[in-house]
Amino acid sequence: MVSHEYDDNSLELELSQEELRSLLGLLAQKLISKGEITEPDGVIPATPEAGQPRAFTLPLNSKVVREVFYPDDQELIPSTGSQIEYTTAHRLEPDDPAVYEGIVVRCASRLFNTDITVEDFFIIGRQDDHFTGTIDRDYSKDNRVISPNDFGYDNALDSDDKIVEALWDANALQRPLTLDDAQKLRQLADILGN
Repeated sequence: MVSHEYDDNSLELELSQEELRSLLGLLAQKLISKGEITEPDGVIPATPEAGQPRAFTLPLNSKVVREVFYPDDQELIPSTGSQIEYTTAHRLEPDDPAVYEGIVVRCASRLFNTDITVEDFFIIGRQDDHFTGTIDRDYSKDNRVISPNDFGYDNALDSDDKIVEALWDANALQRPLTLDDAQKLRQLADILGN
């Protein structure tokens, strides 16, 4: 049995295989019972006997995204487009024996006082019997992914300095999920269960 009580000093620790398996199962269960069913593109059945893989999707409103993922972050303003999706067991290629399944939580926001979109992706995946958990952050402007190199210091405005700093910090957010992230995902599961 996985203990879900966390020591505040261990919130930055990476998640164990057991914890990742537990989170994937919990969130998958919520989505199977409440999500909109679709057929994902580019995947094939896990086995010849298995049915077509399914994706279960639920939109997340900005109030839930703020409450769960950014309760104290005044720099990010949650916007439309956030969702959670579970894709059932599948393979990617006919000759690839590996079986995959996964959860992706997409949190869409806008960087305060800018037209920069920020998307955080909380990802829990399974390949055969191995589980992974990552968080990735993308910045975009006018539907184009941007990086710090898109802002030149020779003509940067004062407001650009904060944007450039945030973009350089983005690399720190391409990291494994931690116990702190697990708490957020369990909180989301509780909200989805209501």
